[in-house]
Parts: sequence; structure tokens; C-alpha cells
Amino acid sequence: MLNELNINVFYLINRHPPSGLLDFLMMTITALGSGEVLFITALLLILTKEKRKVIAGISMLAGMTLVYQVVSVLKDWVAMPRPFMVLGNVNLLVAEKGFSFPSHHTAAAFMAAALLSSVFGRRALFYSLAALVGVSRIYIGVHFPLDVLGGAAVGYIVGVVLVKVSKS
Repeated sequence: MLNELNINVFYLINRHPPSGLLDFLMMTITALGSGEVLFITALLLILTKEKRKVIAGISMLAGMTLVYQVVSVLKDWVAMPRPFMVLGNVNLLVAEKGFSFPSHHTAAAFMAAALLSSVFGRRALFYSLAALVGVSRIYIGVHFPLDVLGGAAVGYIVGVVLVKVSKS
């Protein structure tokens, strides 16, 4: 039942008519969860020299490392193949290597959302962007919905822990 729902929701988001604009938009959104974008964001926060932003930037660098390690362990432990490896008719915009669960991009985006919303407020904005990163990973064909939910959980937990640690 759960696997069927996972596949049906995947196809609901992934099966779409060709759209250069939407494809471009989703590839841009997915980049928000990339290490490069988050590293630059962390660096910009650190360069502000405003104490709470510097702490958030340093926390984001630590969070990127923690998320990477936790996600890597879970990927190897669960060993879930990516959708395009096991399903037919997948609209694949970019091929990814390795296992699928959990989504690293989504985990990183939710970790960043927790940290950024602790500094700037605007929780709805940051968590909406993180959720869009997750949806984009399904749209481009590299993750199942459960991968995204797992990534969101990992990122949220790491982010909240880092916020608490940085405030103590």
C-alpha cells in the first residue's frame, strides 16, 4: 500500500508535459539545496560580521557536514534505488548516482530553513522554499516522495539541534 502510494505520488508530480520554463524553474529550485548554494549562503552570513548571522553561517557549515554524514549512512543502510532505475516512463532531467533514500538536497534545504528562519524569521518562506526543493527532486525524476519526506525529517532535526546549540 505504502509503496503503491509512493509510486503514484511520484508519477503525479513527475509525469508532466514538456515545459522548458517549468523544467528550468525546477532545476533552479533544486539548486537551492545544493552544497554550492548553501556554502555561498553560509559564507555570506559569516562575512556580515553580525554576531547572530556569523553564528548561523558557521552553524550552516556544520549542518552541511552533519546532513551529509547522516544522509550517507542512511542511503547505504536503506539502499533504495532511484526512481529512474526501477520505474518506466520517468521524466528524467538529470541523472544522479547512488541510492535514493533520503534526499540529500531536501535534507540540506530543511537544515538551512531551520537556521535561516531562526535568524531572519519568515519561517513560512524558508520552509516553503525547502519544500519546493523536495518537490523539484521528484519533478526532475531522481527521488520518490518518501525520499523527500525522509530528507525533510533529517534536515529539520539537524537544523533544530544546531539552532538550539548555537543559542546556548
